[in-house]
Amino acid sequence: MIETQIQSEHIGIYQAIYNMNDGAQIKYTLTLNENGTFNFHFYRKLICEGCIEENNYGRGTWFSDQKLIYFKTLIENDLNENYKLNFQNSKARFDRKSSRNKSQEIVPDRLRFYEPEIFWVEGTELTRI
Repeated sequence: MIETQIQSEHIGIYQAIYNMNDGAQIKYTLTLNENGTFNFHFYRKLICEGCIEENNYGRGTWFSDQKLIYFKTLIENDLNENYKLNFQNSKARFDRKSSRNKSQEIVPDRLRFYEPEIFWVEGTELTRI
């Protein structure tokens, strides 16, 4: 059984931004709050005729077990017309610079999604900002 806990080292805002040569942009933002809630925002702006900007949101609760982050979304509380992304049973791995790495290189903390309920989030790596 996993002990549910919020580890302070995981709290923060994580983001990935992909800027394309044609001006298109894809942006993922995940906020892990200290009260055990999270907010997720996916933004996509494609440059083409008929394309529109997309904004998709998700929210719920999270807890951690060492380097693993677990997400829960309750249909009755967390999903509505604005928050449509269901993260129920999704997982991410928290990575940071190893304490054995004595180099001066700055390596930001990051999260990588695996086994998400949302297929297009799988493998996405977000960096703490």
